[in-house]
Amino acid sequence: MNPTSQQLPTGKASAEVILRGHRPIEFRGQRGEILSLLRQHKNEWVELPRLMQIAAQYNARVFELRRAGFVIENKTDRVEGQIHGWFRLVSEPGEFEPLQTGASGPARPENLLGGL
Repeated sequence: MNPTSQQLPTGKASAEVILRGHRPIEFRGQRGEILSLLRQHKNEWVELPRLMQIAAQYNARVFELRRAGFVIENKTDRVEGQIHGWFRLVSEPGEFEPLQTGASGPARPENLLGGL
């Protein structure tokens, strides 16, 4: 029997059934374009205007990617009186996030509650 066919109770093979294995998450449209841009610059800050060129509602697309398991950080900064924004892709579903360390090294459990 063909591995992509299905056996019927009568012992005859039915029409072929497509079996799908695990594949990386793929998106189309604006969400896919934003993900592609962030993947090209993984762990690098991408200026907000580049995302805005892809989608006017870039925040909705970033939110959808985050809900799908992508870790995307954003930051804002004031430059000459104007607020500038950036985004970066930190990790994808199934990847481990890099350990965040502060000035004194990794957070210790006894320090997480502020000495309560």
